[in-house]
Amino acid sequence: MQKNNYLVKQTIVFAVVLLVLFTSCGEETLYSNAYRCNFRFNTEIHNNTVLNQVTNPLIPGTYVRVSLSVRGSVRHVDLLPGTGTSESVPLTTAEERMQTYDMGADNGIIVGRSVYHGLLAFDAQCPNCLSENSGGSFPLSFHGNGTQMTCAHCHRVYDLNERGVVVSGEKGKKLMEYAAQYTGRLLLVHNKY
Repeated sequence: MQKNNYLVKQTIVFAVVLLVLFTSCGEETLYSNAYRCNFRFNTEIHNNTVLNQVTNPLIPGTYVRVSLSVRGSVRHVDLLPGTGTSESVPLTTAEERMQTYDMGADNGIIVGRSVYHGLLAFDAQCPNCLSENSGGSFPLSFHGNGTQMTCAHCHRVYDLNERGVVVSGEKGKKLMEYAAQYTGRLLLVHNKY
């Protein structure tokens, strides 16, 4: 009887040790909080943009680079899809004019619908170059069929469909990911605290 109790206790201790090891290893968080991100876009008001395609679950593998600019006194959302023609959407409603936008490390995010992981959003800067170099801008550009991003500085290639992991070049960090949600009316991209 004592032998059985000893085995049960040893098994419990072993299970607890494994649980601690597996919960403390690996990536600490899925979403990045290194740079502020807060983007909100109303697809009901602007219903003919490439962002409407990105939010459509029937069109996976579609990605767009989103940045902000000001022309005159009007703020614009500039959209550069992985494939296709770029467009600029003026933000003219009272709600849009009052909204505060934070666009990651250097005024750019990538939003899209992964073939495997649903709606995703990433920072449009190379995370490896940002951490390896003090300061600077390291924008990513679309590569191949519009589902990969390349850094011109370090030449790493990131796969958007695979949550931004490095698929070519020197090993390194995956893209900084932000939380992305679509309510049926609003596309929301933000930090997750």
